[in-house]
Amino acid sequence: MKYLLTVVFILNTIFYGTAQDTTIVLSTSMFNSEGKIQLGEIEHWLYKQGNDPSWADPGISVKNWQHLNPADITKKNADQNGRLEGWFRLKIKVDSSFNQTSLFIIQRSYLASDIFINGKPFYSFGNTGYNGKPYSEFTDFSKLPDAIKLEQGKELLLAVHFVDYTDYKGQVKEFSFTKTRFIGIANSTYVASFYTNSFGLRQLIVILTILCVLAVLFWFLFFLNRSEEHLLFVALSTTSLLGLLFFHFLNALAFSTYNQEQLWEFLDTLCFAGVFTFMPLLVAKVFKNYIPRPLKMYAIATIIFVIICFFTGWDKDKIYLINELLSFLLCTYYLVISRKILKGAKWAIVIGLILTQLIGASMDAINNFKLGVSDSFGSLLMFGSYLCFPISLLVYVALRMKEVNADILSKAEKIVQVTEEKKDLLASQNRILEEQVKERTIELTQSLNHLKATQSQLIQQEKMASLGELTAGIAHEIQNPLNFVNNFSEVNAELSDELQQEAEKGNLDEIKMIAKDIKENSEKINHHGKRADAIVKGMLQHSRSSSGVKEPTDINALCDEYLRLSYHGLRAKEKDFNATLVTDFDDSVGMIDMIPQDIGRVILNLITNAFYVVAEKKKQLGEARLPDGQEYNPTVTVSSKRTVPLPGGPQGVEVRVADNGNGIPSKVLDKIFQPFFTTKPTGQGTGLGLSLSYDIVKAHGGELKVETKENEGTEFIIQLPI
Repeated sequence: MKYLLTVVFILNTIFYGTAQDTTIVLSTSMFNSEGKIQLGEIEHWLYKQGNDPSWADPGISVKNWQHLNPADITKKNADQNGRLEGWFRLKIKVDSSFNQTSLFIIQRSYLASDIFINGKPFYSFGNTGYNGKPYSEFTDFSKLPDAIKLEQGKELLLAVHFVDYTDYKGQVKEFSFTKTRFIGIANSTYVASFYTNSFGLRQLIVILTILCVLAVLFWFLFFLNRSEEHLLFVALSTTSLLGLLFFHFLNALAFSTYNQEQLWEFLDTLCFAGVFTFMPLLVAKVFKNYIPRPLKMYAIATIIFVIICFFTGWDKDKIYLINELLSFLLCTYYLVISRKILKGAKWAIVIGLILTQLIGASMDAINNFKLGVSDSFGSLLMFGSYLCFPISLLVYVALRMKEVNADILSKAEKIVQVTEEKKDLLASQNRILEEQVKERTIELTQSLNHLKATQSQLIQQEKMASLGELTAGIAHEIQNPLNFVNNFSEVNAELSDELQQEAEKGNLDEIKMIAKDIKENSEKINHHGKRADAIVKGMLQHSRSSSGVKEPTDINALCDEYLRLSYHGLRAKEKDFNATLVTDFDDSVGMIDMIPQDIGRVILNLITNAFYVVAEKKKQLGEARLPDGQEYNPTVTVSSKRTVPLPGGPQGVEVRVADNGNGIPSKVLDKIFQPFFTTKPTGQGTGLGLSLSYDIVKAHGGELKVETKENEGTEFIIQLPI
């Protein structure tokens, strides 16, 4: 292909007779094993000796230029002072094999050169005097210019202004124009090798590792100590510096696609803005203990401004310089106004800022004045520029923690001292309190004993009161069996007289019949006598204190007996009272182990209350009828049934006492089981009945519940385990 281009150029010269820019198409196949294309090997350069800045313009006429290969430049082209100055031009574009990538301009000769891309200054190797400064040859081979972004099929004019000497600073040397030492184009393979060998990849990895460890440490400390807000800005500053170095390196290596390179460059710019934005925020937080609102607005505006500048293509170096200068001025301002409180750990930040600025200024001086330094000193400066401030932050955090711990220890000692003083005071007060407690304990013990005695008396009075209410009922129930005893006794007396008369007559059959009747009557007398005896024994048992011993008891008989006794007791007091008694007993309940005196007291209390409420409702209604037009009929229902146990639970029995009275108002429903609470008028109730009943049922392992509807009635439910 090289020979074909040469033939085309010769023919073009023959037919047109003037020089013109020739476009060279670059292909990835032209890269050598090192990843370079040696532009000095291409023979289609246009050359013109002398200097005119307009020669970089793509639109100028080049008819007076000559075709000359850079390698053909010799001492003969120099002037009498051994100085050679001129321009080379070449048009290049890339084929489809590049697929939108980034390339780098490289130079491995000592000549000073200015590189122009499409007429605009791109980079200078050394100093040709183009910027008004004296000539200096190119010696810093440790840097690369920014990447060139090439697009397929798009031409790019490469113009090179160079200056070289055969005798520079008293040293005779050859010109640097050779095929391999003139400028070339390098890809990512060459750049990776370049940074590995020239930039000091190991040193960079060490710096990145140290920054990464510090960033992780600072974030860890912040999350453990959220109250120390300055740790947040310490972590943000270190993380931004880590990101700046990391993304700058990724962008320089150009391992990625074009879009990824743009992303690295954007993140690099953002991290740079973050470093010099968070730095004054950190200084303000440390020295003023708060961040002023204008400074917050400045930080937000700076980041937004940097992002806008990135996407609008403004000069990045100028933006960096402005941001760095403003950050330095803000930090200096807060240091100056806080100089009176500058002490302890805060000095670490001041020293870190000063050393960072001094190292940065030293590096700028070395680069601008082309001062030769040893590799070890250069490495030391690089380490200092990136690690000086983060390490000063680490020292600050350590000293700050020490100060906090010392402050906590001092406060703890004061607290211990105060505690000891209070301990002595408390000891004397405790002795006084112990004596007072002993006195109060004796008084409380006496009060408690008196309260227990009073409680026992109240319970006994409640029992006797309920027994008194049953007196008329008991008398009625005893009267019935006594009437039977009297009647059958009289009948037996008459039968005895008849027996004597029939015996005198010798009527044996009649004697046998009369004797049989006398026997049956005697059995009835015995039955009713036992009935009266059982009633008397039950009342005596009810009046005595509970033995606390459970015994098998027929709960159905107990309910039936107390239902009738309570009813007749109420009727004895109120002759006009009548009520319907409804019983529904489950015969399968059988005998249940319980304390009969206690459970009997519960049943009697519930039945007595039921009769009381239906009697009161009857008095309230008088001759009036219910809302549905029916006549009110007081009804008390007592029922029992064996309950079906839950899985794994015990069997039980349920006793229900229901009435059709006025029901219990909802506002007092939660209070009915409280001691001394009653809805009866003063003098008619102690308020202990339901409270004692609730405790008795609970002591038997059961539950006492209530269901009520106002103006319809109430139902109490006793649930006992079998």
